[in-house]
Amino acid sequence: MEKHPSKRIGPLLSACLPAIALGMAAAPSRFPAFASGPAGAATASAPAAAVKLPPMCWTARQAESIEKELDAFFAETDPAKRAGLHREKLAGLPIGLTLDELETIARSPPLEGEKKKRGYVRMKCDWLKDNDRGWFNIALPKNYSPAKACPLAVIMHGSSADGDNMPTWYTPKLNDAGFITIYPTTTDVGRYWGDEVEVANIFRLIDWAARRYRVDFRRLVCTGGSMGGVGTWSMILQYPQLWSCASSVAGYPAATQGEILENIRGIPFYFVHGDEDHIPVSGPRAASADLKRRGIAHVYVEAPGEKHTPSMKYWTAMTDWLIAQGPKWHSPRPLFLPAGGRPLWRCVQDPLGLNDPDDPVIALIRQGKTTDAAKAVQKRLADKVEPARAQMLLALNALPCLLDPYPYDLDAGKFDQKKGWNTTSENKAIEALARAIAEKDGRGPFPAAFERDLRLLLIKIHLKRVAQTAATPAGWVAHWDALGKQFNVLGPLGSSAESDRLFKAAQAIIVKHGHMKIK
Repeated sequence: MEKHPSKRIGPLLSACLPAIALGMAAAPSRFPAFASGPAGAATASAPAAAVKLPPMCWTARQAESIEKELDAFFAETDPAKRAGLHREKLAGLPIGLTLDELETIARSPPLEGEKKKRGYVRMKCDWLKDNDRGWFNIALPKNYSPAKACPLAVIMHGSSADGDNMPTWYTPKLNDAGFITIYPTTTDVGRYWGDEVEVANIFRLIDWAARRYRVDFRRLVCTGGSMGGVGTWSMILQYPQLWSCASSVAGYPAATQGEILENIRGIPFYFVHGDEDHIPVSGPRAASADLKRRGIAHVYVEAPGEKHTPSMKYWTAMTDWLIAQGPKWHSPRPLFLPAGGRPLWRCVQDPLGLNDPDDPVIALIRQGKTTDAAKAVQKRLADKVEPARAQMLLALNALPCLLDPYPYDLDAGKFDQKKGWNTTSENKAIEALARAIAEKDGRGPFPAAFERDLRLLLIKIHLKRVAQTAATPAGWVAHWDALGKQFNVLGPLGSSAESDRLFKAAQAIIVKHGHMKIK
């Protein structure tokens, strides 16, 4: 497998920091007033230690209150009476679904696609019509009815495979137990599940399912084998607030030791690895040992004599374990179906909103008109339009200013070697910006998603300067070195197709000017 560009430049840590969902408006004020932590979740599997309720999530009691209203809505068979219930009971609650979407769920639309012999159906992603891999498999529970919310399992396939790779191991067992099962296909055969494009697509599939079928957001499960097992590790390390439980077969952890493993605390997790697997068993062993040292509950099954695909008995035992797990102590429903703002899949794809070409503030930043951009953001703040994102953009305006003026004279083609390029102060500035944005947004202590996008923007600026100074040896070397350092720091924050593209673009510039040869 080809390594991420950051690994081609130099060594880096492979752990991923938790990503934070951004840009979502707060729920309407008419919300049941319950306890805001595990204490309000007597029936749920709350962590033993006192844990703060994750941002934008509901407590178990809040979720149960909403589900009770939805139960009454879907128990009614008359559409006119359902409309009355919506008007009287649901219209003011932050359920994140319109009446039309609720009616779609009530009708339980049949799965339209190519039916497979094991009971699942292949369906096309409407948003990936031009992609040959833009499809997924899905199966509904036996005797599905919207009268009861169903747990949902996302099952990720192995390397160089697709959504047909995994149903043999899970269907119909999970469906017979009441699960909706989704088997996504990576949108690019060469991409990993941890790539933000694939993560966003998985979250969009959950969003798609929840607008057509009744999903129990307190029982979201992720699992998979081989690369899909790696994807499971990545999901629970990066997005622990989402999953009620998880399992991995023949998947190595992104981090075998360290504080990042604390993210698994409170998530029932089961992983299987054959001791003769070509993927070294040392990774899962080390991770299990560190989880034990930390007192983090988990189940590790090392299968003697088994290779990369363990015998069916191991899959059956794991699936039975998944089915037996209870609901999460809180509900991440508002992240997927926000009553206002952007859904999670869009936030993962574009945390800072930097990829919206129609945003006038972004256009001003790209043109270098930071003063005008700041004024535009201040107007947004005054108008109370998307204040959280406006604050982020306001902080972001400072980034181009940090890097100017250039430490060389572009017109004269001279580089001031005494000034050099201070990557230490550059990194401090980026980290300070990321922290400031996280604090202003108020969504938690982990600014990983902010920092990743800030560093990508910084890499774009360095890339532009590599091109501008390619004919000046001292100039391009300084920026090439800065690029390498930024890619190394970027790696642990999450790989992306964008960072890969930028690396190749930088490499092409240097090759063009004869500074490097690639075999």
